Amino acid sequence: MALLTSRLIVAAVLAKMQTATNVTSYLSVGPTPPAGRTCILHPYPGNPDGVLGDPDRNSEVEFQTTSIGTTSEQALWTHDTITAVLNRQIVTGTGFATYPLRMIDGSQQPVRRDDTLATPLYVVTCNWVATAQPA
Repeated sequence: MALLTSRLIVAAVLAKMQTATNVTSYLSVGPTPPAGRTCILHPYPGNPDGVLGDPDRNSEVEFQTTSIGTTSEQALWTHDTITAVLNRQIVTGTGFATYPLRMIDGSQQPVRRDDTLATPLYVVTCNWVATAQPA
């Protein structure tokens, strides 16, 4: 059996994020400069995660969402919109399905202002985990 790749799992998560109304989602990089109501998906490399007899059966992928807004309220709205789309949802792809996606407890960060651009932006970050298994 082939290993489930992080790339396939992340592509399925991104496709799910792109169903959010009025939020534009990107993988790792977005427009320059970033715009309001944007969410960027930053994946970590995946880890095999299976039972003792088949340790490579499943794949666990952690990822961070960075929700961006032109105001702190818009950044929170973007985060809440993406959370509503992802939290406890199952994503599927060719040959796999995930357990319900879950936010990693304590990973949420408060709204931060980014003044490195000509027009300040506000960001909210949160970490998630997707555990995929062969379909």
